[in-house]
Amino acid sequence: MSSYAGVSGDNPTRIIRRSGWARQCALTFLAAIGIMLASCFPALCQSAPTLESQVIGDLSLAVVTPVGDDLEIAYADILSFRVPLNAGYLIYERIDSRGVRNLCLANYNSSGIDFELMIDLFPLETESVTSLDMMARGLLSAGTRSQAIDSRSIEISGVPGFDVTARGIMYDRVMPKGETRMVFLTDFSTGVTLTLVGRQDNPEKHTIAMNGILSTLQFTDQ
Repeated sequence: MSSYAGVSGDNPTRIIRRSGWARQCALTFLAAIGIMLASCFPALCQSAPTLESQVIGDLSLAVVTPVGDDLEIAYADILSFRVPLNAGYLIYERIDSRGVRNLCLANYNSSGIDFELMIDLFPLETESVTSLDMMARGLLSAGTRSQAIDSRSIEISGVPGFDVTARGIMYDRVMPKGETRMVFLTDFSTGVTLTLVGRQDNPEKHTIAMNGILSTLQFTDQ
């Protein structure tokens, strides 16, 4: 500062005074910033809030009850299963193209809906079109455009059925971006289908999510 003052010809004392005033302003400004940061620090340290699984709208087919870190979903006193509270699922009912009300679980991300799991419970002796019929019609109408990814027998909670994953078929007027997976289970009087429609192409993630739900599936006696 002294060399600068000598070159400019200003009084060094005046320069020092001005410097002191500028320094005081800078310290005041930094102190204000520090107070602002201190007040915001807890919010900055907190991670993004975890989306909790929740019920959207009124349910007429199922009853949802919090149980610890899970939500227990009881469907018509016949089957029940749990989903993690921190999974961020949306649980709701919607009417499909057949006019049938279905229980649904959906998962969303920043790009929109990721997948939708439709759960349909029905008596085997029925004249109405079931979700199982819809899957069969989708395979037949797709013809050679469809591709079977996986097909196997399955048993959950002592109830037998089959597990089919296909690509290139339309289900409930929706053409999935990835795959459609259906798990059909029956006690030979009542059938239940769990149809996973992938809206975004992430089959590995969808498989993990559905397997997690299937692992908690339990059937109760009427």
